[in-house]
This record gives sequence, C-alpha cells and structure tokens, in this order.
Amino acid sequence: MKTAVLQFPGPDGVRPGTLAERAGISTQAMNQLLRSLERLGYIVRSDVPNQGRARLVRFTQRGKAAYSKIHGILRDIEHGWSTELGPERFAQLKELLLRVWESPLIIGISTSCEKRRQVQKSVHHRNISPNLGD
Repeated sequence: MKTAVLQFPGPDGVRPGTLAERAGISTQAMNQLLRSLERLGYIVRSDVPNQGRARLVRFTQRGKAAYSKIHGILRDIEHGWSTELGPERFAQLKELLLRVWESPLIIGISTSCEKRRQVQKSVHHRNISPNLGD
C-alpha cells in the first residue's frame, strides 16, 4: 500500500489530499500511510505558510534515494519488455494497460472494495453480523 504514495510523479511538494485522490484512497488512509513513511524517515510533512491546516509532503534524502531506485528498476523492466516485444508492440501494451488502469471498471472495483472494507471494519468493531440481504 505504501507504493500508493510513491506513484509517479511522486509526493514531493504535494498535499496529502491530492496524493489520496491519485491513489484512489481516502485522505484518512493516505495520512496513515504518510505517518508510517514519516516514521521510517522517507518523508516529512510541513505546514504551508498562511494556509491554515494545509500541509505538504517532502522527501527526505532517504526518500529521494528510494524513489530514484524504484524508478531505475521500473526503467530497467520497461527496457526489458521493450526489447522482448519490440518498441511498437511495447508502446501498444503500455497504452492498453493505461486504458485498463483508467477504466471506469477499475474505479468501480476499487470503490466496491473500499465499501466492503468499511463494512467489514464496522462489523468487526461492533462484533455483529452484517445484513447481506440473504
């Protein structure tokens, strides 16, 4: 899940709400991830001057090194597939994968999974059985 924060173009200089939107998760969930990454020394969050409670995420040196390493690995993987498939077919593959990623079907799956997690969490905390309309 931490990879949600590190998706291109990365979190540096971005507000948590924007990162949450990019990743398709709640702001609350994103802030939990950010706290974890902050404890591990990858990011820091700082207040935005003259903007109330607004905060920005910034990479630490450790975070910049990790982000650079991740993207180096991704470049190597893309190069390997481009060599295997040929540049034209690899470009088609990337285009199709992007189309799937941006599809309303994926958004619908993501939304229904989030709703299911919320129900499960609610049921777990209340120690009751959900009414699933049986």
